[in-house]
Amino acid sequence: MATKLIDLATSNAGTSKDSAEFFVKSKVDLVGIDSANLDHPHDSSFPAHNTLLSNEVLIVENLCNLGLISKSRFTFIALPLKFKEGKEKLVLL
Repeated sequence: MATKLIDLATSNAGTSKDSAEFFVKSKVDLVGIDSANLDHPHDSSFPAHNTLLSNEVLIVENLCNLGLISKSRFTFIALPLKFKEGKEKLVLL
């Protein structure tokens, strides 16, 4: 039997604009997700990104192994990597 590979970049269900607005109203500072994109991969208007970033809520994507965190409270540190050019900011976690 052949194994079907899942394209993680296009199989993400995405976060709705309503969810992003809930995070803004809840005064969240940062939203993290364990996939390649916060928005649905086929929605080129990026509603969650635009809603969060326009309200100064940071986004961290491509998190992994979140199930290994055994505590309900922990310290999350994201340090920006310095690049001369580019819009996106990569961070070292």
